[in-house]
Amino acid sequence: MCAGYGNTLTEEQLKLYFSVPGNLSAIQPRPSIRPTDPVPVVLEENGIRVLTEARWWLVPSWWTKRLQELPALFNARAETLTEKPSFLNAFKSRRCLIPATCFFEWSGTAGKKQKHVITRCDGAPLAFAGLWEEWRQPDGQALRSCTIITTTANEVMAAIHTRMPVILAASDWDEWLSPASPPAELQRLLTPCPAEWIEQRPVPRAPSAAVESSPPARLPLDWS
Repeated sequence: MCAGYGNTLTEEQLKLYFSVPGNLSAIQPRPSIRPTDPVPVVLEENGIRVLTEARWWLVPSWWTKRLQELPALFNARAETLTEKPSFLNAFKSRRCLIPATCFFEWSGTAGKKQKHVITRCDGAPLAFAGLWEEWRQPDGQALRSCTIITTTANEVMAAIHTRMPVILAASDWDEWLSPASPPAELQRLLTPCPAEWIEQRPVPRAPSAAVESSPPARLPLDWS
């Protein structure tokens, strides 16, 4: 599960790192992101990679009830994407990258929970594998939404939690985003990232701004 993450990249940094040109609506860095928040996503439209915003909590296009009645669709298990009606259509042709500079996980038992922040060891942004949908609201306006795909934990995460987000290598972005990529061939990408990619540290329990903030990205020299 991933129920919280941070993205401290500016819109210009996002456009540079994910190679998305053009003038976009203002996207603000958000050190603490929760389900239902608007978040930046990278997707492919008409053969072009674009940066846009989406609600983090997927709303299937066929949903007919109130948003408040949705089940928890902010995460999608990699192992069951082809079995769940909520994710099946999106997995076929509406895949996205969800940029982040860190994500949060909790360990321990109720009343003694310890928060951890997980980042890339090299300071680069994280690119979560995601799915997106577009749903028509009762007033006719379109609502774009997304979900983060999770997989089993690697060695770094296993001490904290049994699950983690799927983190994609840059070399796999084009294949993942292309609507033409067969879903059956994409399953091989939905595995834990190498343990040497990420590191984790406990977040101090004392009340402070640091508890809810993510560390700034240490922009790697090859793209900053």
